[in-house]
Amino acid sequence: MSAVNHTPRYVGDVPPELGEALSALEGVTQLLPGRILCSAVGLLHLSERGTLFRCPRGAVVVRNGQMITFAKLGHGDLPKTHV
Repeated sequence: MSAVNHTPRYVGDVPPELGEALSALEGVTQLLPGRILCSAVGLLHLSERGTLFRCPRGAVVVRNGQMITFAKLGHGDLPKTHV
């Protein structure tokens, strides 16, 4: 029996211009204008100039006076790309 290593992923809504800028960071991908997908590594990169709060269902990054909330995707969930 082999263990599956599942890296948590988080999806968050941001202003479109911010999503494009943040997608340059490792672990952050822009899904749509204004929607980003982050790995746990991506959240750490986002919090380098801010504060990261994690909870069982998501995370919050406070950066440059802006609060970005993220919902944690469950195992096997696909990020919703359509609003």
